[in-house]
Amino acid sequence: MSATNISHKQEWKNSRHGAWAGRGFSYQYLFSCVILLRQWAGLAPAGALVPEGLEDCTVEFQNTETWIQIKSQKGKEFNPSKVADFFLKIEEKASKITTDKTIFKVVGLEHPCKGTPVKTIVSVFDETDRNIIVCSSPGDEAIELILGQLNVAGIIADQILSDLYRLVSTASEENASLDFDDRRRISTSEVQNRIDHLLEALDSSAIDKAIIEGKVESVDFLSPISDHSFYQGVKTMPGHVASGLTCDRPVEVEKIVRVIREKRTVCISGPSGAGKSALLWMSAFAMSSDLRWLRIFV
Repeated sequence: MSATNISHKQEWKNSRHGAWAGRGFSYQYLFSCVILLRQWAGLAPAGALVPEGLEDCTVEFQNTETWIQIKSQKGKEFNPSKVADFFLKIEEKASKITTDKTIFKVVGLEHPCKGTPVKTIVSVFDETDRNIIVCSSPGDEAIELILGQLNVAGIIADQILSDLYRLVSTASEENASLDFDDRRRISTSEVQNRIDHLLEALDSSAIDKAIIEGKVESVDFLSPISDHSFYQGVKTMPGHVASGLTCDRPVEVEKIVRVIREKRTVCISGPSGAGKSALLWMSAFAMSSDLRWLRIFV
């Protein structure tokens, strides 16, 4: 088999480096999420977590800092000499820092280090030298923490974790270009606020109550409206779109749908009679099966 004529199977095997690198970052972000959730739950001291700080994850307290290298690898124990190298790298970096704070060094591992007692993430802030933490399933631990604190369904816990994961990954990206003084830090208060806002948005009972009180109504995209005065300048409604009374505007509709999918919000502006409401409802009609659409009365 020549280098220019190999099978898909072989090329797949040869190109897994990027996939494993992505898996490593995913593990790192989930590990950080568990720390944030333990702080939020009151199971760990509250401090500012800095993703991709001076280490993979740095947690800053008033008088101390915990620097954590977070490592994953395919299902086998870590070699002690390799783990020792991880600590040497942390210690070398810490030795260059001038600070009044005590720096504690931690290595977080997906699997145990051979010959080393297993300590879980519960002990991540133990003030000991060369603290080795094993967290084999950070995603599962995070979900368990959420369910232990909140009376919510598993799918809601998944969404909370997804939101925190996105927070950590975004903060990591921001810290790539920020100066130290402007570094992105995640506090327990921010975690609490995000969870509160997400739970409020996911509380279907609040929407149902608003519907009952007549403040909002579900949009009916199926029932046509026969309106002989439509072309005399009436405000477009979903039923007009269902009747086929509106003129096709595929370019504008495609742009609005794309922006909604990417940004979640869109503003349609223009002079009176320009067709704003028609464009609004045609775009919503194009996405009618994707989301639950509600009309707000003010």
